[in-house]
Amino acid sequence: MMGLYSMVTGIGLLASLITGFIWERFGTPASFYFNGMLAIVAALLLSFFLRNQVE
Repeated sequence: MMGLYSMVTGIGLLASLITGFIWERFGTPASFYFNGMLAIVAALLLSFFLRNQVE
C-alpha cells in the first residue's frame, strides 16, 4: 500500500510543477484549460478501460 501512496504523491507533485509552469508562462486561463483537457482525457480513458473489463 505504501508504494501506491508514493506513486500518487509523485504524480501529484509532477502535476503541480507542470501546472505552475503553464500558469507562469502562459497565464491563468491556459493552466485551467490544460487541466480541464487532462480531466476529459482521463475520464475517456477510464470509460474505455472499464468498458473493456465489463465485457
